[in-house]
Amino acid sequence: MAGNLGTAHITTRLGPAAINISASPECEQLLDAFQANEVEESVPHLDLKFVENLPAFESASFQELSHSQHFRRETEHVWVAQKPRHVQTLSHEPNVSELLVDTEALKDGAIRARPAVDSISAWAISQSIFPLHASAVTLGSDALLFVGEGGRGKTTTALALAFSGWSLLADDRCFLTQYEDVMSVCSLYKTAILTPAIVERFPDFLGHRLGVTHEGKIACRLPKTVDFAKSARIRGVIAVSHGSGEEYQLERLDSKSTLSAWQQALVPSIQALGPTKEILSTLARAARTLPVWSLTLGWDFSRIDSTLRRHLDEIRTENYR
Repeated sequence: MAGNLGTAHITTRLGPAAINISASPECEQLLDAFQANEVEESVPHLDLKFVENLPAFESASFQELSHSQHFRRETEHVWVAQKPRHVQTLSHEPNVSELLVDTEALKDGAIRARPAVDSISAWAISQSIFPLHASAVTLGSDALLFVGEGGRGKTTTALALAFSGWSLLADDRCFLTQYEDVMSVCSLYKTAILTPAIVERFPDFLGHRLGVTHEGKIACRLPKTVDFAKSARIRGVIAVSHGSGEEYQLERLDSKSTLSAWQQALVPSIQALGPTKEILSTLARAARTLPVWSLTLGWDFSRIDSTLRRHLDEIRTENYR
């Protein structure tokens, strides 16, 4: 990381775009959530700044807020949150974003693991890059996407596969892109947020601890033994769950359930800017072109690994006919 006048700086890729990130000395630790990449200057980019700004949180208007709020005015956005106390801003003309934090927010696991996630997500949508509530792994150049409600096992499954020879692409927040007829998934953060129960049961999943979220979850950088991927073509979509159906068996969902699964996965996009025409079009296209299979999980990760490897081979064979 290089910087001027005490400011650290990195550049990271986000699919076909890039983010130039700078941080004041107090916020330099937030850069650890990202993987630095070399990026062509010609690609679309966002200039993002991390700044500790204590006076911003002492104003009367901030003190009056009791919960998180999103304000929008033409091409400007502001996200204000009390737990932890931080402000995200985004201006589309030019593409500039800031994350303002207080001292306590710098210790929060959610801020440490996914800094500026709201402003980055809103900017990404303007570049036709759609944030997803999903985890993803890759095998070769092919990705499997795991969708489902929080706590269903997306993170656990992805990390388990990452310890079985797959590459981890993203935990819980990844991004959907499309070029011609190919849909791909790309990552941004090289971090994970785990429940204490998962950390206790699988301590190997925990890399470098970053902090605890206000919900009591544990944020960490990925273990060095985990191979990290940046993007891959989506070959399969798996809706994971525990306790319903026969374990380790894949079952293709009908069209209505497939649409519902994709709608749930695209919730971060809808929350960022509302159900815009482009987001709804992407939802319909994804549900039409990328079917979803349900998978009931057990704790035998070797069976999950073999089941999904076999499934991916079948998809590849079917596509090549």
